[in-house]
Amino acid sequence: MTSRWLSFGRVLFSPAHNHVKNREQERILVIDGLGNDDWSFYCSLTYPKAEVYSLTIGRTTGVSTNPAAWKPPINHHTIHHASLERSLPFPKGFFAVAVLRFPSACSENVQNNIVSECKRVLRPGGYLEMSILDLDMVNMGIRTRKAVRRLKERTYLSDPNISLKPASDSIQRLLGRHGFDNLRRCMVCIPVAGMIVRSSGSSSSSNPSIKSTTPSIPKDTNSKTNPQNYNETNISLGDLLSDPSPSATNDESIRRIVARVSRWWYTRCYEVPVLPDGNIDLSIWADKKVLRECQKGGTGFRLLIAYTQKPSERRRTASV
Repeated sequence: MTSRWLSFGRVLFSPAHNHVKNREQERILVIDGLGNDDWSFYCSLTYPKAEVYSLTIGRTTGVSTNPAAWKPPINHHTIHHASLERSLPFPKGFFAVAVLRFPSACSENVQNNIVSECKRVLRPGGYLEMSILDLDMVNMGIRTRKAVRRLKERTYLSDPNISLKPASDSIQRLLGRHGFDNLRRCMVCIPVAGMIVRSSGSSSSSNPSIKSTTPSIPKDTNSKTNPQNYNETNISLGDLLSDPSPSATNDESIRRIVARVSRWWYTRCYEVPVLPDGNIDLSIWADKKVLRECQKGGTGFRLLIAYTQKPSERRRTASV
């Protein structure tokens, strides 16, 4: 729901939205760096005529076999892939649209391969949609800047090949290098923190309960990979957005939810891969002083929301 709100109220925000909505048996590729299928399930439900292929990287387990687990839509397919350094397991021109969501920190070679492979598996005229979160933030204070610097040092020690450059800039350069056309982009600044409760006594984790037709924002209060352990109101983002008489309190509630989810995105993209055993106690956002500084200084995440198109015809050059 937060992703949809940030992408102008649609799941697919490129012109592919209309193509997939109105045509039968279109194919959608989802490369999601967050490590779960929630968004691809939502995509399958939104476009029931299309076939959605969700690429899982480096995982060997499929959908949960627990009888209580929610079954994926019949038009959803989970494809396991060893590494994004390798070619994608699809033929040329197989997809009408490819979606690159929140790619994890990786090397420039991997970024190059992702863009190259997306172009290969897209049909002529197909669209590539991107939601890319940068490592650096805007309006960082002293504490936040130090915390990000330590994260970069930890990342470099973990793997010196991982690029510490802004992923949004790197991907855009690669789009031009690989011949994509018609780039449309929007750089969104998402608040890092809403209203932070000062009391550090009894902290409970409450997550927004999205309506039954919408995949819920990831929640697992016992998981080490979930940094959402803050005092937040348990309220649906959908309800807040549909409030017929929005107020300042309504706006602040939306801000808190969006900020909390965005912090989870950031942790999944940049912290979990390098934290020892995924220990969230070492996360930047476990420090309330950092969160208060971000709130006071208006610190924001840099999120690139963009789409581009594979050329419909091969370019021809005339010799003079």
